[in-house]
Amino acid sequence: MHKLTIFLIILVFTGFSQGIDQKPHHDKKEKPMEKQPDVILKNAPLVSPLTIDFQIELGSKNKALKKIGEIIQRGKDKNDVKALLSAAVILFLEESNSGKKARITGKDILIMATEIAVQLKNPKDINACALFWEDKLFGNDPARAEQLRK
Repeated sequence: MHKLTIFLIILVFTGFSQGIDQKPHHDKKEKPMEKQPDVILKNAPLVSPLTIDFQIELGSKNKALKKIGEIIQRGKDKNDVKALLSAAVILFLEESNSGKKARITGKDILIMATEIAVQLKNPKDINACALFWEDKLFGNDPARAEQLRK
């Protein structure tokens, strides 16, 4: 459990967060992005993550929370399971640390990421979601993890 947590924290704070403020460099030779298949989210939160101040709602000074709404929205818009799982890690850790929950929780994001992975039938993303579901710090639902792996 601790190895997964440490790995995900490092991933979130080193790799993913570096590209948030950078604008993409457009190259003339670059191919247009393929359109992602439409995904229907049955359990998506009704409130936009862009309208939530996660720092205030969780009572935290963690600066990563300033961009978490953007990460969630971008992940949802682009069907990016890894981005959503990164956001879920941050929220799960902050919820655990503060004892508070925002209007959108880590579990909400994990559910959303799982729905996208399953609908896109991406085995790597499904397995990543299963790892989160079986971890006691995150999803804490081994049965759900097993169901995803079938």
